[in-house]
Amino acid sequence: MKKIRLKIASLDAVFDPLDPEAIPNRRLSADWLEYVFEMMEERDREFGGLSLVIPPDVLGPRAPQEIVDDMKRQLIAHDESLRVKLKKNFRTGRVTLLLALVVLAVFESLSVLSGDFNLGPFQQTFSEGFLIIGWVALWRPVEILLYDWWPIVDERRKVRKLLNGKIEVVSP
Repeated sequence: MKKIRLKIASLDAVFDPLDPEAIPNRRLSADWLEYVFEMMEERDREFGGLSLVIPPDVLGPRAPQEIVDDMKRQLIAHDESLRVKLKKNFRTGRVTLLLALVVLAVFESLSVLSGDFNLGPFQQTFSEGFLIIGWVALWRPVEILLYDWWPIVDERRKVRKLLNGKIEVVSP
């Protein structure tokens, strides 16, 4: 098992500098998390934790364990926000699927009804056009339910893997 060893020049590299909260409550930087996730993927099964090399002047009066605790607290909060995002994704998928099925039924009916009217050379165009519109209405709900949740689950897996690994702060 190999640890990812990162040299930190500023805590703003780890914690989002745009977040107005003090560091204990500040979110983790999205760029930093993305970088750590990429490093984890490179090591794949060999990931054994995260070792942050933080000089004492950057650390200031804070104990190394405080930084680790702050990171873990923010990782847990991030995991929870991903859980909520996943739940919202499936709820949106179900609602849009229901709406799309109603739209499909309406346009299927219009397709059948268009056969009762004499539309001349456009008869088949209207009939098939209504069918196509009805089926296209299913596109986004199917996309949401089949594909949109995978990246959320993948990120959640990475956050949990990071949480389950050892995180330590060491001096150079």
